[in-house]
Amino acid sequence: MSAIGEQTMDRILDVTDELQACMHEKFEPYEGVFRLNESGEYVSENDWLNVWGGRPTWWHKAWMLADNGQYTTSAVAAMSVAEIERATMIRASSRSTPSTPRSMATAYRSDARMQCQICGSR
Repeated sequence: MSAIGEQTMDRILDVTDELQACMHEKFEPYEGVFRLNESGEYVSENDWLNVWGGRPTWWHKAWMLADNGQYTTSAVAAMSVAEIERATMIRASSRSTPSTPRSMATAYRSDARMQCQICGSR
């Protein structure tokens, strides 16, 4: 299995700009919401799905792993797609949530917090 590489990882990280362009401060009651980082930046579930929708299904997982307190961006770039998938499954099953500088998105309902189905964080 070959690594995704630095160029692919850079393209994945470029999606951050698209996500940040979709940020909102207020949401409809019970609207799905994703927290992008520890700075309190949020996007709607619909925007999250639209931004990631035209990309390979594993890209958002690589984005969430990069610099999340457990994996560096370089470490994720050195992983294969299968290793990225496995790492996200391990994170979801361990339910650990390290402090994250940028990339651990968390799913919420705007009125009631829920567990992220991707990374297992609350």
